[in-house]
Amino acid sequence: MLKATFKNLYSLDIRDNELVEIEEAMCLNLAQLTRLDIRNNRLKVISPHIKAMMSLKSLRLDANLLEEIPPEIGELYFLEELTFSENRIKELPSALFNKLGESLRLLNFSDNKIKHIPAEIGTLSAL
Repeated sequence: MLKATFKNLYSLDIRDNELVEIEEAMCLNLAQLTRLDIRNNRLKVISPHIKAMMSLKSLRLDANLLEEIPPEIGELYFLEELTFSENRIKELPSALFNKLGESLRLLNFSDNKIKHIPAEIGTLSAL
């Protein structure tokens, strides 16, 4: 079987499906993506391997079934947009804000179940 590779794929829009998982292989094989839109699916967990997508500038995770955000997302230094509204997140990992780069322009975590915002959010000088 021929394995397809998409080395020139920089934007992937897979919103409005029934996805329940983003597999490790996807994260590793699409490391060149700059935009990933996974809104309106059924994701419960984001793989910590998401950090392999080091070129991401936009990551949209809104309207899923997420209960937590992996701190590894904080290692995506080039992120300009990070949205995960309309989920079931109760807590924001402080490590998420320790490493996010100065390029972050949009951070949306509205309509979740968050009761406390970590003080580390103050380290986001670009917001």
